[in-house]
Amino acid sequence: MRDNKQWDVAWAQIAALRNNIPSEINEVRVNEYHSILDAFQLASDSAANLHSFRVSASEMKPKVTSFRKGTRRLPPITRYSKEKYCKREYFVRQVEGAWSCLSQFQANGLDVRAMSGQMDYWAMPDRELEKLALKYHIPSVARTGPNLEHWYVDRVRIIDELVRRDTALRAGNAPPVPTNVLNIDTIIGSNVQQGTSHSTIVMDFKANAAEIRALMEKVRDSMQEMYLSPAAKEELTADTATIEIQLSSTNPKPSVITECLRSMRTILENAVGGAIGTGLAYEIAKHLQ
Repeated sequence: MRDNKQWDVAWAQIAALRNNIPSEINEVRVNEYHSILDAFQLASDSAANLHSFRVSASEMKPKVTSFRKGTRRLPPITRYSKEKYCKREYFVRQVEGAWSCLSQFQANGLDVRAMSGQMDYWAMPDRELEKLALKYHIPSVARTGPNLEHWYVDRVRIIDELVRRDTALRAGNAPPVPTNVLNIDTIIGSNVQQGTSHSTIVMDFKANAAEIRALMEKVRDSMQEMYLSPAAKEELTADTATIEIQLSSTNPKPSVITECLRSMRTILENAVGGAIGTGLAYEIAKHLQ
């Protein structure tokens, strides 16, 4: 049985934390977050499924406070903080995961233990979730980092779509379609999208693989002429390499290719020196329309 008053207090606390996550996540902040999860456990009498969203002890590490380069006489010295920290991106993912899971209970007026009779998606490894996402055409990857340089399996999005699908099936309704999947062998002009309200195109890029590879080569050849910052050049190089790897795969991920093309277009549109970057951005845009 759920204690609604205690639940509401914990709900307000996690909402406030989610909207005000600081740039550094120290032990005090992690303990605060864990106390909120504990409050939900007490309020619902059972919150075992929230364990997956706690910050793992292995993620908590001291940070570098100072560093001195070595000399001929003295070795290098690195000093670390006594307090431990975790990466902000990891902490955000854990909080968002807990928020998504708790939102399901909040919306349906369910106790946390009401989920015990259905599949525990949060206990699944990323690889198994990716397989389900592929099976049901759910976009499975996202990017994070200051320059969006890190790819990760978006567990929150996948599980949210899987829970929506399960809820619809239990109610006897047709499962929701998260994306429009189009397998197009030949296309002239632009992509085709149906039901465009909050939808995502998942394209089969194999049909245009040769054209896209040629475009990637053109981007690489033009980098030195576009006055790109070192960070932009590094990101552009990573995106082109990722796309080529995906196109060479027996099972390329359209969502990964699409995100890389979008990233490249943004970089090229903002390149100093205009015409070359604008022209390449226009060519990339043709594969995203």
